[in-house]
Amino acid sequence: PEPLDVVLLAGGRSHDAGLALLQAVRQRDASLPVIAVATHSTPADWVLEAPSHGADDYLLAPLHPALLQRRLTM
Repeated sequence: PEPLDVVLLAGGRSHDAGLALLQAVRQRDASLPVIAVATHSTPADWVLEAPSHGADDYLLAPLHPALLQRRLTM
């Protein structure tokens, strides 16, 4: 498989599963950028905890292509 350039991790209804996946990504490749994506149904604590579990940044859905591009090139 091709190497990944970035991971967009959607914060769903399963708080613990999302944070566990985030930690697994970080353990596999600590240099891979991870952006947490929150929706209106994402628990607020998931958004607040994602950076402490390894997310580099977070965005709110729906994603605007120009904003996503800007975050990826920062």
